[in-house]
Amino acid sequence: MAVSSFGVVSLLVALLSGGAHDLLDFVSTDAYWKAKGVTVSVEQLVAELKTPDAADVSELVKNLGSGDFAKRDAAARAILARGPAAIPTLEKFADDPDPEVASRVKTMAQQLRLKSKAADVRRLMAIRTLGEMKKPEAVAALRALSGSKEMFVADYAARAVARIEGKATPARAVKAEALKSDLAILPANCAMVGQLSFAGGSETFFSFDEAIKGVPAQPGENRQAMLERMTAHVIEVADQIGNVRVESVSFGLADVIGPQDGFAAFVVRGQYDAPAVLTYLRGVMPPAKTVEGADVFSPDPHLALVFPGNDRALFMTGASADKLPVKELLTAIAAAGAGGQAPPTHPLLKEPALAPFVASLDGTVRMWAACKVSDSYRGAPVVQAFDVITMVGRQEKDSLTVRLAGSGTDPVSVKGAVDLMNQGLDAARMHLPQLAQQTPALQPIVDFVTGAKCTADDKNATLTGTFKGDMGNLLALPFMVFWARAEAVPGQPPAAVQPAPVVK
Repeated sequence: MAVSSFGVVSLLVALLSGGAHDLLDFVSTDAYWKAKGVTVSVEQLVAELKTPDAADVSELVKNLGSGDFAKRDAAARAILARGPAAIPTLEKFADDPDPEVASRVKTMAQQLRLKSKAADVRRLMAIRTLGEMKKPEAVAALRALSGSKEMFVADYAARAVARIEGKATPARAVKAEALKSDLAILPANCAMVGQLSFAGGSETFFSFDEAIKGVPAQPGENRQAMLERMTAHVIEVADQIGNVRVESVSFGLADVIGPQDGFAAFVVRGQYDAPAVLTYLRGVMPPAKTVEGADVFSPDPHLALVFPGNDRALFMTGASADKLPVKELLTAIAAAGAGGQAPPTHPLLKEPALAPFVASLDGTVRMWAACKVSDSYRGAPVVQAFDVITMVGRQEKDSLTVRLAGSGTDPVSVKGAVDLMNQGLDAARMHLPQLAQQTPALQPIVDFVTGAKCTADDKNATLTGTFKGDMGNLLALPFMVFWARAEAVPGQPPAAVQPAPVVK
């Protein structure tokens, strides 16, 4: 059973929430090698690290421009038979003066890359497994990969060596200029903007089996089958698109929100193979439409997914398709790429009332948001007393300290909003503990609400609290479990891994 478009969106949302930094983080190494039928040993895994030597297919490439069809066809088949080892030579001919040759080598290089995705994933999982095994005899083979230019390989190897040697794993930090550029492409009519970034220094991965243990079972539900199904689906996707990494998410919410209006836009910063992702999505999503030269996928009228390059993706949701700022974001990306200068600040962050907050953001901030309360937002009773609202979450070891602040003009209204918030907190404190007994995964939320404090000081209000553990795992949990249940077919075995599609 292939992964549905709903399953793909669920995986995307789980990644966006911070449930994992990499797509491969969702799969434990034990489950991966079991699915592949491999008995793990250091010798076996070290052998997985090797790649075939580059194959010089220059003479065969020259025959691709032959006027003899049989000769061209034979050359193409011979090149493809060499596998990924032929890619370096093909890339050298990508700008060949003969347009026929240039076109053919680009197509074949892409075919070979797609076919090699499963091998790339297998190699990354071998590197990660060696790090988890902590066998010193694997260090030399891992160090040999430190200069690799292949996506993720050098990073995985460095982290594996660090684990073996008992050192801190290298952090993955997004550059400040990249974060600024992502904010700058958000539509100007956003009344709220913010960012969630992942340092990536932890080796604690989102665990499907631990997540399932924290959710009450439904009558007749086979937990082991659910776990195997989720794992098989992720492996199926990864074997066709390779690994996917999310480093940060920048988001904006329109100033007008309602049943017939508004949008939320997400700019996802990371690393992935865009051509492979596009090829895969064309097979599982409804036909894409083209906007500004980019494929736009819409699994339903309220969603749009765009993958304009290997380091950035766009995700939009809203009242209807015509309200989604697809063209606006793609135009902004194109303009930013052509300018070559530092990106401008988003208009919202130029507001004088927000300047001190923006200046306070530093490297300890994992997530933040800034909001200028629009007339549309004032429909919410807790919000209507404020003109500006900010939120910041600072990472401190294994906890996230959250501070929500609002400022208004009327002390009485501010005090009323705080009283309303405290009433809600008190009600939650009464009911959440019982819910957490049924669903243990919710205990961090109970602890957060129990320790939260909301106070008023003249025209200002603050709410503070500390979240223990990884909030991303908690946010990702419902999407993953709901997906697994939605795709369950009684009596059906886990999905088989399908071969990668071939570009023709």
